Amino acid sequence: MPFFFSAIICLALFLLLKIRVFDKINQLIATLRRVAQGEGNLRVRLKLPPAGMTRETLDEMECMAFDFNHMMDRLEETYTQLVKARQDTEAAKEELLSANETL
Repeated sequence: MPFFFSAIICLALFLLLKIRVFDKINQLIATLRRVAQGEGNLRVRLKLPPAGMTRETLDEMECMAFDFNHMMDRLEETYTQLVKARQDTEAAKEELLSANETL
């Protein structure tokens, strides 16, 4: 009989661990793979807990999701700035080439 209760407690703890940790780690891995594929979709984000929660009330996995999303926001912003800088450089190059041809 004690073995039965121990087995049930172990199973409950395993399910709790699976839901609270393993599933979130697998979600992070899948999201990282989506970002890494092809040209890298920088708009991918992890699901976060409800908006009213503070960082102090989040568990480690939720903090990791929050930090991942923040990192993706910064990467997307940096990439957008890089694309704009490249376009500005191309426009300046074309302007210089045009001015050079008139000389």
